[in-house]
Amino acid sequence: MVKGEKTVAQIASEFGVNPNQVRKWKDHLLSMLPELFSDQRKKREEARDELEAELFRQIGQLRVENE
Repeated sequence: MVKGEKTVAQIASEFGVNPNQVRKWKDHLLSMLPELFSDQRKKREEARDELEAELFRQIGQLRVENE
């Protein structure tokens, strides 16, 4: 579909979904592609990992305080 090897109708028929749904998926994919290959995604993942580590640290501290 993205490469143009099959039409939206062919893909919809092959997988038994509505052609409008296939178009929505294609549009969503095309809108997300630049982000997938950018540094922004990596930075967000790193920030999420840092936040997660901090939250686990706080949970551990609270467990120790509770005991």
